[in-house]
Amino acid sequence: MKIVWEPIIYAGQAPVLCVLCGARSTPIKTKGKFVIAVVYNGRGIYCGEACKHCVNARPESIKELLQERLTRLKAQVGELEELAGEEIQMPTLEEEFRSYG
Repeated sequence: MKIVWEPIIYAGQAPVLCVLCGARSTPIKTKGKFVIAVVYNGRGIYCGEACKHCVNARPESIKELLQERLTRLKAQVGELEELAGEEIQMPTLEEEFRSYG
């Protein structure tokens, strides 16, 4: 994995989610332009952006953060799979109108 600072391709300070820990991050303005830390895998393929905390962390800390994020995402996948297997009951139009009353 390689983390590099690059100029952003979108305008302004749009927040992004860190691909490593999942935290919200915003670009940094330096020398009149905005830059963001970009993560590439070992094959040089773009994986996402990194927050300032992860950029400043030691490699061992980043591995721990990735493991924690993997654990959270696996739990979410399990919850979503459970939901996907359930019958979906939508509110009727009458129930929706009652909620506004």
